[in-house]
Amino acid sequence: KELALALPPLLLPWFAENARNLPWRRDREPYHVLLSEIMLQQTRVEAVKAYYLRFLDALPTVEALAAAEEQTLLKLWEGLGYYSRVRNLQKAAQAIVARGGFPRDAAGLLALPGVPAGSPSSWRSRTPTRQHATCRRATCGTRACSSRTIRKGECPHHKRVVSDGLSA
Repeated sequence: KELALALPPLLLPWFAENARNLPWRRDREPYHVLLSEIMLQQTRVEAVKAYYLRFLDALPTVEALAAAEEQTLLKLWEGLGYYSRVRNLQKAAQAIVARGGFPRDAAGLLALPGVPAGSPSSWRSRTPTRQHATCRRATCGTRACSSRTIRKGECPHHKRVVSDGLSA
């Protein structure tokens, strides 16, 4: 437990300085998060980079993915393997479009086809929500801030008001 509290202040500054420039880290658009999470399953990061950009060029929105022809999907995915991932990705996009937007909770995310159990936690750390507020001090080592999402109000470690809805 002590190690878990000691590591974030050491690792976060290192990560800020040394992190690879990956295209899916540039924004928190839920569709982009979904696409990167599914592409990165059982695939090397370096292999995914070009596929991710090409896929978004061809299908820039979740609506475009939902409406795409299967042959288009398979051609865009060619070389990534595990074609059930792209088929499930399209089913998830169709479900998202049918419900009028992305789910806002873990249960809703897990209900989407092809979303593995670990994905909702990584999605919550990469997409803004209106139910939470975020401490904007990236090097905070408290449990509440190391998860980077805390209840609306004050950061218990920094004793300062945090902003509603957007992660730092």
